[in-house]
Amino acid sequence: MGSRWLCDTLPAMRQPPLLAAALVLVPWLAAAKPPPLTVATKLSLAARHVPPTFYAAEPLVVVDRGRVVYLGRGAVRDPEAIELLDLGAHAPRRLKVPLLAYAAAHPETPLAPTVQGLFCYDTADGVGAVLVHDRNTREQQVYLAHWDLAQDRIDRLSLLATRGREVNWVSTRAVGYDPTRRECLVALLESRRGEGPAETFRVTLLAVGDAVRTITTFAPERKLTHWPVIDAAQQRVLFGEYAELDTDGVARAHVVDLQSGAVRSVPIPKVTYGLALAPDGARVYAYSNMTGELVAVALEGGAVDKRLQLAKRGHAFGYLTPETLLLVTPSSLHLLDAATLKTKGKLPTKTIDPSIMHVEGSLVLPNRLLLRAFDAFYVVDVGG
Repeated sequence: MGSRWLCDTLPAMRQPPLLAAALVLVPWLAAAKPPPLTVATKLSLAARHVPPTFYAAEPLVVVDRGRVVYLGRGAVRDPEAIELLDLGAHAPRRLKVPLLAYAAAHPETPLAPTVQGLFCYDTADGVGAVLVHDRNTREQQVYLAHWDLAQDRIDRLSLLATRGREVNWVSTRAVGYDPTRRECLVALLESRRGEGPAETFRVTLLAVGDAVRTITTFAPERKLTHWPVIDAAQQRVLFGEYAELDTDGVARAHVVDLQSGAVRSVPIPKVTYGLALAPDGARVYAYSNMTGELVAVALEGGAVDKRLQLAKRGHAFGYLTPETLLLVTPSSLHLLDAATLKTKGKLPTKTIDPSIMHVEGSLVLPNRLLLRAFDAFYVVDVGG
């Protein structure tokens, strides 16, 4: 796939050519003063229980080669509706996925006619993909529905997983879109019944196009609560386990090579809320919400080679530019030198909104922050 593979879900450390313009360094990076912040958009993500109904996506997903954010869906009263935000025009859009017409034409598959989530949405290739499942409650089938955007129709379904006797539950993760292969990348996390009260977990990374292709399968020791972190240039995906305060043992991050399917794992702190991959491929950055410590863990050997004490209660973390990391806490935006982990600046979140108390669900993009504060949602341009 080479460097043309595009990250949709979260920003990569080095973006492929089609997104490179978003990573041009801005003048403030060499200056002593912190960068300016511009709130480009403010929206409400509060649930609406009467038409047009709306339930926010958990988490938000960036699609269409970094140009669009999937905000949420209509659910039962508006079963085909999804809502998107165009990051260029700063305008929300409500679209209708033609799922009911497909369900009516294919009664042999008893679909629950409600869009459950968005996997891929690429207007250049006219490719969309949504999450649906059938009505079977004992052995429920989980599908990716292929949405032809040009013809505005659902072409077919691809079976992803079955929840049944051996599988307690199945969770899906949108990973990204590969325009070279015209494939949608999806991660499955399955909880499987073990002996006695124990449960085991299995992660399967799939590429779904004309067929369903398995890239790799591995067995983490714990649940994966982190959304996948993508390195499009180096063809890797990072998954993180989650360990709470009273959990014994060690949580781990797992780095998957998209070409070979090889998986490499390193230890990370408990209550890790922020994860990033270094562009040189040598380390994983992990931020602990419990201790406020940011560590750089060598992918070879798993040793911590850098650490920095920061504020607690942070959530969003990632690369703002190739040289700058951004940590988002309820009180501040912390700008860090990616090579040294030295602080470059700190910006109070009260300049965005003085009422911000919680930032879970926020995303760091190139030169931009998608800031979520409970039901309030801000698109914040950083630099200028």
